[in-house]
Parts: sequence; C-alpha cells; structure tokens
Amino acid sequence: MGYCTTADVYSKVPPGTITNPGRAVASVSVSTNTLVVANHGLADDDVVRVVADAGGSVPTGLSASTDYYAIVVNDDSIQVAATVGGAAIDLTTTGSNVLLVRELPFTTWIANATALMDQTALGNVAIDETAIPQVVRDMTAALAAHEALTFVGASTVDLERVIDRTQKLFDRWLRGAAIRGTNAPSGAAVAVAGTAATTSARGYSNGGTIP
Repeated sequence: MGYCTTADVYSKVPPGTITNPGRAVASVSVSTNTLVVANHGLADDDVVRVVADAGGSVPTGLSASTDYYAIVVNDDSIQVAATVGGAAIDLTTTGSNVLLVRELPFTTWIANATALMDQTALGNVAIDETAIPQVVRDMTAALAAHEALTFVGASTVDLERVIDRTQKLFDRWLRGAAIRGTNAPSGAAVAVAGTAATTSARGYSNGGTIP
C-alpha cells in the first residue's frame, strides 16, 4: 500500500485526462495463437484486454474487455492466458479491427510517488498507513498523477500548479505549522523517529523539497 489510492490520483486531474488508448493489433495468427503488436513493451503476466474497434470483432476464444495475462513471444508478438502463468488461449478466428489495451500501472505510479515522498521529504517521519494525514495523501496523489499524465502524453502544466500549492501546505505540515480543515494531522497519524537535536517537531530533518 502507498500513501494514496487510485481514486486519489484521479481526483487530481479533470475527468477523461488519464486515458487508456488501445494499440492496434497488426495481425492475429490462429496457427500460433499470437497477436502481433509492434514494440508492445509488455512483460509476462501483464494484464491486457482485447477489444474491437468500431465495426470489428475480437478473435474467437477471447471476450471483449476481459482481463487476460500476457505471454511474451517476442518484442512484437504475444499470446494471452486466462490466468497468471496459464497456457495460451486457443484462437480459432482472427477477428477484425482488434485493439490491445494494457492496464494502466497505477500501482507502480503510486509506489513511485510514495518512495519519492519517503526519500526526499519525509525524512525521519514514519507514516501510519492506517491513518495517513490528508496533506500526505494529497501530495502523493499529485506526484502519481503527474507520472500518469506523462505516461499517457497529456499536459502536466495545470497539475504542476496544484503540486506547487500542495507542496507549500506539505512543507508547513512537516515543520509543525497548523493546517486548517482535513489537512490537520492528528497526533496518532505521525510517529517521529530520531532526536530533538536533529529533527523538528514532525521529524523533518535538514530541510528539502520535492522536485
């Protein structure tokens, strides 16, 4: 678990901004049960879905918008399995206008943002993940959303303004300043490690900001 949820990440951007466009499947082979997608960038067991563009159909053996697990054949071809580590599904028709959709890696984005918070800002502050302060959740979500927008090729300009405002609140919280509303952390939400000689009231050590 990280310091925010997928819903938190979505809350930082306008609806429809983090899109998940499908990649066109160049061809489908019923003899090898493979889908050809140039430079697909997948790893074994990545979650994918197969859908049909307007007027098309998915290959027989697959169901539209069902989670499948990639079996990498080479850089340009995959098979799909119904379960992690399972056998390739038998394809009996090629379908038409087929698109391959990869699950957006929210777990990775949140993990990266959480690690960045730990490494560059939280210092000696240990966050209780059962009672994450709202300001920590907001900062982590904003950083994860920035990575998400970069991933899908969307503009990050508006979000960077949000990050700047959120970071100012976050920095105040780290230094023990009072923050109004839901950003005000309870004493139980933060555990401080270290000594008074090296850390502030919230355990913030040696200053620092999130790039």
